[in-house]
Amino acid sequence: MTQQALADRAGLTRQLVGAMEANRHVPNVAAALAVARALEVTVEELFGAGAAPIVPVTSAAADGASVRVGRVGDVVVTDAGASGSGRAEQWDLGDGTVSDGSLTLFPGASPASLVVAGCDPLLGALAASVERSSGHHVLTVHASSLDAVDALVGGRVHAAMVHGPVGSLTPPVGMQLRRWRVAAWQAGLAAPGREVPSIDELTARRGRVLQRAPGAATQAAFARALDAAGVGPLPGPVGDGHLDVARRVRSREARVGVTMEAAALAFGLAFAPLEVHDVELWVDQRWITAAPVIALVELLGGEAFARRAATVPGYDLSGIGSELAAAG
Repeated sequence: MTQQALADRAGLTRQLVGAMEANRHVPNVAAALAVARALEVTVEELFGAGAAPIVPVTSAAADGASVRVGRVGDVVVTDAGASGSGRAEQWDLGDGTVSDGSLTLFPGASPASLVVAGCDPLLGALAASVERSSGHHVLTVHASSLDAVDALVGGRVHAAMVHGPVGSLTPPVGMQLRRWRVAAWQAGLAAPGREVPSIDELTARRGRVLQRAPGAATQAAFARALDAAGVGPLPGPVGDGHLDVARRVRSREARVGVTMEAAALAFGLAFAPLEVHDVELWVDQRWITAAPVIALVELLGGEAFARRAATVPGYDLSGIGSELAAAG
């Protein structure tokens, strides 16, 4: 059967059928059913288990928007965001576009075989090291610890890099996880100049504070500091990540920003700590024997990556790569 004949029988365009045949397009449910009916087979027989839904890791992209693409088991996942605000200035091109629930890959693009979510800037460096050393394509999704855990529970990522106050990180009940130590660092406030205004000073002057989204662990630290001081929320815009906040504070978009010590040091800002946070890598037990996951864990525990990470000030890397007690 020609592509045109199949397109006519399924009620689709020949171009769409050609893209599906060349693996450049992951169809939506309606298109997959139409082709399967035209060929008198099931969707599973035609596309295999991979005909599973196309799911955004965090928030859905606008129709027609460029997305980065990964595969987690039988699920194709997409991410419409940049891979981190701390990157050097460059266009972050995607792997394809999503329209009407269908994914069309750009020529030569293929889904990443490892998908990891988190907001620690070290995650991008770890992913790049995995790609260089093993050749596995990694999709890093910039997400707060809360959103990263939600994606892990939902089966939309293989692993999540999370952080929270020392001793507070508790995996979701009933989920089979493996955990590795990454680092510890201080969450707090950054400001231009030599010192950071106190909570009392910020409250008295109603100072503009560049903050994080509610699901961010650093924002939770700031909220606890405000509660301890007996004051309510302070006004201010929301930054996209640790490095984004530090960069915008340096440009004096806000008087103070909620971020991590390493980001403040990177941009030459004064820093006032609020809490010490542990950073861990959580991996869904289902993927622990997958080659890309093995490469990720081995690299995290290797001397080469530890030495590279040690060049970034503000991180306590003692115990990096050591496995923690099993959970779930």
